[in-house]
Amino acid sequence: MTERQRNPEERIQFLESEIYRHRDLYYNGHPEISDAKYDSLEDELKELDPNNPILFRIGIDRSELFNKEKHIIPMNSQDKVTQPGEFSKWAKKRNFKVFIVQFKLDGISIE
Repeated sequence: MTERQRNPEERIQFLESEIYRHRDLYYNGHPEISDAKYDSLEDELKELDPNNPILFRIGIDRSELFNKEKHIIPMNSQDKVTQPGEFSKWAKKRNFKVFIVQFKLDGISIE
């Protein structure tokens, strides 16, 4: 039996703490782990506690390098896919005929 199976509540608390810490580091320009590793922390928390509030919080950017701006149309949270099959499933659910894809510094956003 794994530690996660023995103490799911403790594992959830650990994941919350790690996710918050790594978000803070990322948004303030000091990431310590890869995007894929961060995503795996969120994925595990989603599996253990899909309604955990930290999963619905968007960013914690406190950087003073950029001005805060308000989007005309809020983007809200982003769906993430890592495999072509996941993208196909995501696209099929939305029944879109056309996609606009724009570059990001660390990947792409699709909404």
